[in-house]
Amino acid sequence: MRVIIVCVVGVLSALGGRCAATERNESMQYVATERNRSVRRASKGSQEQQMPAEQQSSAEQQFTYYMYAAQNAMDAKRYDDALALSEFAHMIKPDDPAVNYFLGVLYEGTNRKDDALRAYKKAYEGSPDDYWQAYFHIVSSRSDGTRRQLERILKAQLKRRPNDTEVLSAMQSVALNDYDVKTALRLQDDIDRIEGKTPQNVLRRYQLLRIADKPDKAIAVIDDYCREEPDDEYFQVFRGDHYFGQNDKERALDIYMQVLHDSPENPYVYQSLARYYKSENDEQSARQMLGKLIDISSSEELLEQYFDLLVKDSTVSDDEQVAFVQKAYLMEPNSAKWHYYWSLALVQQDSVATAIEVLREGIRLGEKDAVTRFSMHVLSGDLFMRQGQLDSCFAHYEKALILDPENVYVLNNYAYTLAVNGGDLKKAEKMSQKTIEKEPNNATYLDTYAWILHLQGQDSLAKFYMKRAMEKAGEMSEDNELKSHYDILFNTDNEQDEKP
Repeated sequence: MRVIIVCVVGVLSALGGRCAATERNESMQYVATERNRSVRRASKGSQEQQMPAEQQSSAEQQFTYYMYAAQNAMDAKRYDDALALSEFAHMIKPDDPAVNYFLGVLYEGTNRKDDALRAYKKAYEGSPDDYWQAYFHIVSSRSDGTRRQLERILKAQLKRRPNDTEVLSAMQSVALNDYDVKTALRLQDDIDRIEGKTPQNVLRRYQLLRIADKPDKAIAVIDDYCREEPDDEYFQVFRGDHYFGQNDKERALDIYMQVLHDSPENPYVYQSLARYYKSENDEQSARQMLGKLIDISSSEELLEQYFDLLVKDSTVSDDEQVAFVQKAYLMEPNSAKWHYYWSLALVQQDSVATAIEVLREGIRLGEKDAVTRFSMHVLSGDLFMRQGQLDSCFAHYEKALILDPENVYVLNNYAYTLAVNGGDLKKAEKMSQKTIEKEPNNATYLDTYAWILHLQGQDSLAKFYMKRAMEKAGEMSEDNELKSHYDILFNTDNEQDEKP
């Protein structure tokens, strides 16, 4: 069959590839991320001081209407409508901080950076405590934003709230962007004074000292904390991680083994030991460490790391791989990825109907994971095609192409299946043409294109592409379907078009 079926080659090889799902527009993604915060702030700024509707002036009522309508449009991801409505609100109250912030979010999301800067600045001037972060963010993102401008914003905020560690942390970031580690360390002193020696602050000081190329002082900070907090599991292991990062693996291993002896339930030591053994190319020991870690503290990320090692281990049977995939699927019932992996395992076991059900649920769970959702639509399309359910097959291929319109695998499968089943040949030709434009030396794609041309009666052109397909085929030239298509096109005694 000319259609390429990835799913039947097994779990191991199917996971070797990586699909290229299209990403959402980055700026619009920012708008969506900011939506709830903008709605909350707009509500706070524009509604707290509202009078009852009957006591409001006509202008105030209009302002309230436009702000609510803009927020509803934002919720519905109708960003153009949200922008137009909030601009109407802005005409009524041009100095309102909340509506200026709302406009800033929308302007930034639509790449109107100068307008966003003006709107955020207006919001900040009207209510500094609420909107300094937005103004700081837009200034810091601009190429003409200077350290002096950023520090001016932060120092003004710090004057109002001298113990605000969020402001101090922002000042640290500004200093580090200018490679001023000395100032960043001084600011860390202020943060420690306010918050105390928290784990986050210890780690931050360690990182700053590492940036300053003072590894001995950096590890001394960790050692001091470990003496004060001997039960902190993370930092006991982090000491070893420090030496591992310094390429002193022997010392790192000594620390890891001591932690393992003293605290065998410490999850961090198993992860660090797994990394150590991987660096020594001891995949089996690394897998054993991750296996123990999963028994103590499982997560989707750890399960994937373990499975990656399992796949690479040539001593592990397919049955062991499948058993682990089923275990992970049951441990992470809300994971789209493990639904996908388990569906692959089910296909390997010829349980196609069950695989389709697992994929259906996985697609629902993978709403925010475009890459995995793409893979599940492709596999669903392939499986429905094998079962002869062409409407469902095409529906999933269509959804896959929405996520990755240029994916040659899907385009080829869709085009060929559509063509040989009496579908829209022009649509099939257009999709197939894309595949040979992207991969002009792929014998499979050339064969598909040639056969679609043949089905439309364009045999002269079809023969041209079929010859190229045979030239590029190499070992594939013995492929039964490729040979069959070639023989049909070049058999002068055959007056009737044969079906493949």
